[in-house]
Amino acid sequence: MTTMLAARAHPGEQFFRLEQVDIPAPAAHEVVVRVRAASVTRGLLALWYFTPYIELPSTLGHEAAGEVAAVGPGVTGLREGQRVLVHSALTCGICRACLAGDDTLCENLSVMGYGLYGEGGRDRYRRYKDGGLAEYMLVPALNVSLLPDSVSFDVAAKIGTIAGSLGALRATCPQAGDSLAVVAATGAAGTAAVLCAPLLGLDPVIAVSRTPDSLRRTAQVTGDHLVSVATSELDADWTERGKLTQRLQQLSGDGGLDAVVDFMPLGLDETVQAIEALRPGGRAVLVGGNQVRLPLAYGQLMRNQWSVRGFRGTPRAAEREVLQHIAAGTIDPTPLITHRYPLRDVNDAVRRVHNREDSPLFVVINP
Repeated sequence: MTTMLAARAHPGEQFFRLEQVDIPAPAAHEVVVRVRAASVTRGLLALWYFTPYIELPSTLGHEAAGEVAAVGPGVTGLREGQRVLVHSALTCGICRACLAGDDTLCENLSVMGYGLYGEGGRDRYRRYKDGGLAEYMLVPALNVSLLPDSVSFDVAAKIGTIAGSLGALRATCPQAGDSLAVVAATGAAGTAAVLCAPLLGLDPVIAVSRTPDSLRRTAQVTGDHLVSVATSELDADWTERGKLTQRLQQLSGDGGLDAVVDFMPLGLDETVQAIEALRPGGRAVLVGGNQVRLPLAYGQLMRNQWSVRGFRGTPRAAEREVLQHIAAGTIDPTPLITHRYPLRDVNDAVRRVHNREDSPLFVVINP
């Protein structure tokens, strides 16, 4: 067999074309992975539809797991048939951020099956831009990790999302017993943050979303450690009168939140009021990719010594940490997998994710 099925994204289109393409062959220090599970996410679709970061046509899919199918010259420690997780971030290793150990800020970053963010990474991106929504994918050997038998391929394909959420939690510099609000807690990344928060000793964990039904579902799949705030149940004038801020301060148990992790993709009321619920010295981390400008008062930030920072990507260290926790049974992300599709039905997955049909969390594709 020399060809494979791949879901190919083309310019100006919103659904994949299922095409037969050549199976890649590994060169030195590369492996070919037989993909067993990949993922479709809203972030991936938004990148395709609305940004210039992807060179099209290409095979998308930045989250993938499978088995080593072929090994190129010079590869050590890997052999055909081994179960592996793909780490999709392609970093240069020589820029200031990489040398400081902060791989998410690589100046020449590109991501397999996702996009190009630094011009210096263009050659790497063009070599590895085709991702996991295919039967096989070409990967640098350094970008795979061995996958324990106790971790399913489907769960492994979502470790990147979970690790990104764990990385955002760690960016708040948490201490055991710190209070945390997760804003937009009922999407995939927000739910993953709620799942991981107890690993860091955060308590209470307050989930903020718009409806009580979505919050109940988050509680069902993450455990009983959750305190919930539905903005639809606040007074009708909550956006003008700071009612969310007041509620979060009450629930924190200590006059204000220690930390906020915000996943809001649109709007600003929830984000601003959560930040304003911080105690003096509190920390907020913004992860939602929101494009709004935040109307925060200079003096308020100064007097309270709040720290507000962004966070992006999936630190490889967090990926390893999540993998260890799953293998040990400390966390179980399986309930977060709400939908599974064979590769031939990938456009059904696209439709569900894009339209939020049946409130999807983790949507897995099995090539």
